[in-house]
Amino acid sequence: MRTGIYGLLVLLLLGTLAACGKSAAERWQEQYDLGMKYLEEQNYEEAIVAFTAAIEIDPNQPDAYIALSDIYAVLDDIDNQRAILEQGIKATEDEDINLRLENLEGSQNSSEDESVYDYFQIQMASDGLDVDAKDLMVHVQDNRTATITISSIPLQESYLTNLASSTENMTEYSYKVDIMGQQTTYRVATASWAFEPGAEEEKTLADLQHSVWIDTGDTFHRIGDAQMTYTEDSITWTFSVPEEYAFDFANVEQYVVNIYDVSQNLSLSRTYTLE
Repeated sequence: MRTGIYGLLVLLLLGTLAACGKSAAERWQEQYDLGMKYLEEQNYEEAIVAFTAAIEIDPNQPDAYIALSDIYAVLDDIDNQRAILEQGIKATEDEDINLRLENLEGSQNSSEDESVYDYFQIQMASDGLDVDAKDLMVHVQDNRTATITISSIPLQESYLTNLASSTENMTEYSYKVDIMGQQTTYRVATASWAFEPGAEEEKTLADLQHSVWIDTGDTFHRIGDAQMTYTEDSITWTFSVPEEYAFDFANVEQYVVNIYDVSQNLSLSRTYTLE
């Protein structure tokens, strides 16, 4: 019995020594490959952890910064995308990272020129949690299920995606509603990203991704699908927040509508505060 225990301890010690004996390059590659695996699975939260670990192991490798910035682009987290690119340039002076940052700043500057921000004070219906406001309607079916419609949107018959002018994974079209209040922010959205810049594919609004997201603190994480229908100037989503997440429409205090269309250099924001 004692021999068996000693043998197990020896094996564990040898395994630990083998792990410690890995070079920084090997440990960086392991984390980078793990990040790419999670990225392919669209498990963005774990991919961020892996790529961040790779950067900590070897901050001079540009690929991890690029992959991490691409995730933030998919999640429409411009602040973190810019921050990681700036960190990457400082550490590596890589030309590809520098180009991505220049393209990001250029797209932000052009969209800001066309930005419109509107703020609305609205009163919720006395018989429940429904909202009927200018360009926003919310019909709550139960504490985590609702239909939301946003109106007065300059929609198009088709959308040219994967533009040659886009950087990889850059958000090209985004129609979203952030649901905010006495709980973590949730989001329902229809969006498209440039996964293959230069391919220039025509898509309808129905071809884009329709999803429900949660704000994890560092970024938004996709947690489900939404059913989407549309007219010539409105989008309607019907969706439920999954049971495993702490959510209740009774805790909502604000709806924030954000619209981005790269082809029209259009960025709109509408904030609805409930009374």
